[in-house]
Amino acid sequence: SDIYSLGLTLYVLAAGQHPFGFDQARIGRVPFASLATHRTDLPAAFCALVDSMLNPIPHLRPDHLSQRFGHL
Repeated sequence: SDIYSLGLTLYVLAAGQHPFGFDQARIGRVPFASLATHRTDLPAAFCALVDSMLNPIPHLRPDHLSQRFGHL
């Protein structure tokens, strides 16, 4: 849930809007627009990472962000 929550936070910060609107019943139950549709200026890898963090199936989300980012 931490990965999902971080992905949701990053999406809202980057896009300026919630991926599911403000209807909490829709969270994780309906498809959302990729972050890249809102922010074409962001790197595709970042948008793909945020989108993957919001996967409704927990085992399909990144399990270790350090594998993606290395040492920050």
